[in-house]
Amino acid sequence: LSLVVPQDHPLAKVKKPTLEQLCHYPILSYESGATGRQVQDEVFHAAGLTPSYYMTVMDAGVIKRYVELGFGIGIISSLVANDTDSSGLVSINLEHLFKPCPAQICFSKSILLQNYMYDFISSFSP
Repeated sequence: LSLVVPQDHPLAKVKKPTLEQLCHYPILSYESGATGRQVQDEVFHAAGLTPSYYMTVMDAGVIKRYVELGFGIGIISSLVANDTDSSGLVSINLEHLFKPCPAQICFSKSILLQNYMYDFISSFSP
């Protein structure tokens, strides 16, 4: 997981923010039950901290947009967070706080998967 903040945010210059520092700001992150959120909840709970979630959604792009608009700080997948070149956001890796989160690929049982879809899936799980 990574933290995304506007370039002028106080945490933008902090290389390894603490859980306590994160709790000082409204947090935008994934909905309860999502893999990344489960890891966050476990770590904050173990530290005896209660983060202030301003908004929770499943789409990291929405989280990034609301961070750009100044609604809080975002905790999202590092893969998505690192794509911040043109958005005015800074991405800070939080691997010192949160363990890696497993990814899941979901698809409907009622669709016919094409060969390229199987190739994509097998690149993750041969």
